[in-house]
Amino acid sequence: MVNPAIRAAAERQTREQTREQTREQTREQTREQTREQTREQTREQAREPEELFGDGRQALEELSAKAVREGSSDASRARALQRLAAERAGLPTVTSAATSQRLGRTA
Repeated sequence: MVNPAIRAAAERQTREQTREQTREQTREQTREQTREQTREQTREQAREPEELFGDGRQALEELSAKAVREGSSDASRARALQRLAAERAGLPTVTSAATSQRLGRTA
């Protein structure tokens, strides 16, 4: 027959080990959930919502059109807005013939 004190100590140790295993599993699950939430937040922040992108493009187009309507004094602003829109869209910027000639003379 096993000594009752030894048996009680063994049972206590088993319970403590089981509790520690459960705690470790819970910690690991929490870590994984936190990692996944962080990844999702990063993806959401890195992605520009399409509706905002479209609104921005429309606003640039409206500003360009308004600048053209207001007259030649604002023509340089309109060109700057067009260049900015092209740069943001990743398109090559188009320079006017006058700008190309001026650049040719300074080079």
